[in-house]
Amino acid sequence: MYDRERPRPPKFLSQFKPQLNLGERQAARFYAKIIPVGDPTMQFEWRRNGEPLRSATRYQINYEFGLVSLHIQWTYPEDDGVYECIARNEVGEDRTKAELTSKSNRSVVFDSQLPEGIYRVQDIDERKK
Repeated sequence: MYDRERPRPPKFLSQFKPQLNLGERQAARFYAKIIPVGDPTMQFEWRRNGEPLRSATRYQINYEFGLVSLHIQWTYPEDDGVYECIARNEVGEDRTKAELTSKSNRSVVFDSQLPEGIYRVQDIDERKK
């Protein structure tokens, strides 16, 4: 717990776990425990590949009861990278990071949707002649 008389630097008690090989539009969640709990001076900075994380409606960032989390409601291959959280207070900082990878779904279906395949379409075309 936070003690105003003896402030302590932030320390992550657990680290983010990698989110690897997610399918496109799958959710991702990074979470870690941090102390001191209840520090009113604690601030968090979120980064992706070393750059500040941009705002998006699909990102939910929380810090409650010593648990910090980033929930990405759905992912795209463009979200691949290393996600990092930096916790700072008046006496120090700590950080945790992990990788996210997302596989793309095929956007164009090349396989025939007909039960007998493309040969049935060719038969129909030949009968028209």
